[in-house]
Amino acid sequence: MSRVLLKQWSDGRGRPRVGVLDLDTNECSTEEIKRVGGVADDGLEAPNATENIWRRDVENRIEHTVGRLVGPESLDDPAVVETLKNCIALHFARGFAPHEMIRTNTPAFADGVTADVLAQYPPEDVVHALTGLHVETIDAVAVVEDLMRSRFKQELEADRFDDEVFLTNYRRAQEYLDAFALEVWYSPEPHFVIADIPVVTDGGSEERIGFLNGVPWGKATSIFMPVSPHHVVALAQTARWYAATPSNVITINRRQVRSALRQLFFVPDHGPGHEIAEALRQSAT
Repeated sequence: MSRVLLKQWSDGRGRPRVGVLDLDTNECSTEEIKRVGGVADDGLEAPNATENIWRRDVENRIEHTVGRLVGPESLDDPAVVETLKNCIALHFARGFAPHEMIRTNTPAFADGVTADVLAQYPPEDVVHALTGLHVETIDAVAVVEDLMRSRFKQELEADRFDDEVFLTNYRRAQEYLDAFALEVWYSPEPHFVIADIPVVTDGGSEERIGFLNGVPWGKATSIFMPVSPHHVVALAQTARWYAATPSNVITINRRQVRSALRQLFFVPDHGPGHEIAEALRQSAT
């Protein structure tokens, strides 16, 4: 999540703060933006290629771009359209969804490699090769599995594998978005909320929402994300500007809830509202 984008939902007082709904506890709080919305990257000592792209294509431009969303004529500006498309592409490519897939699938992939290795070598020899130690134990296989998982994770982090995935997904997303125009849904009141996975791939029903729920871009009936409490941007065949009704806002907010992984964000003095509580209730049934 771009914290510069998240400032659109801040309360505008002192240090930027945003309302946060924790989906594990269903509890709301108000937090400083710098403490929410992102994945910690302890290994990043200086801006690398991904950070530079993030800032150049979105963070240095998004506040100005959202400020220019004042009516249908806004979508005639190529710079506005480019920044909004890059915002969608970046939040897909570097969001929680790809990160969660890597985190979830890495152990299984490491176990597959381990099984191949153990099919060729005794576990004691593998332990010795990995650690230099001679192990004589009936748990040698378990030791190998733990070592291989740890080594696999360390090498992925050292090679900054997440960065490679981000760059590949970002370029693919840009190519995919080139074929579409954009439409904007505008609502002065009530507000749109934004999830920690803000790019929603809609499978056509509230039961099929989001990349992590098996709806990739190519199978989505619509793809959209909020860019402010008042604006949602969606892919379309023709550029259009819509005045969202309260019913539209409720539907879009419910889909943000369905897409979210851990958190939902809103303007602190404009709580998530009864429609979000209803969406949470439906998600639990």
